Amino acid sequence: SATSRTYRYDVWNDRSPNPLVARRVWHVGPPLAVAAMNEAATLLIGDHDFSSFCRRPKPGPGFDEPSLRRSLQSAEWSRPDASPLLRFEISASSFCHQMVRSIVGTLVDVGLGRVDAGTIGTVIAARDRNAAGQVAPATGLTLWHIGFDGQRWDA
Repeated sequence: SATSRTYRYDVWNDRSPNPLVARRVWHVGPPLAVAAMNEAATLLIGDHDFSSFCRRPKPGPGFDEPSLRRSLQSAEWSRPDASPLLRFEISASSFCHQMVRSIVGTLVDVGLGRVDAGTIGTVIAARDRNAAGQVAPATGLTLWHIGFDGQRWDA
């Protein structure tokens, strides 16, 4: 009966990795353009088919392919303190397999200048996993909150 989920993803953005947090962050050495990453993240908010960011499930015999349409409520990068730690927080009605990690990887590609922030709409419209960027490693991903208020996504 959950109506929303919130994930956090932590990135250590410094030339040198930090061994004290290495097991719970993704280390990205080159400086990231956080403003561009946030600009791209705002383009994800809303009700979209997130096929470009999801591992496509294989339906069983006689079943239709499940919808990868999701309602994204918020997505934002922040720097919680003066350290090199960057935190991405994302909330949605539900998520499909590898969706958060694919979004994080694509936004990091934006931050590295590999992808233009304005092309996120094109990536969504492609409905093709190959249109999005890299998949971030599982290290750094945490299910942060589950909400039970509001309307269920499948209601």
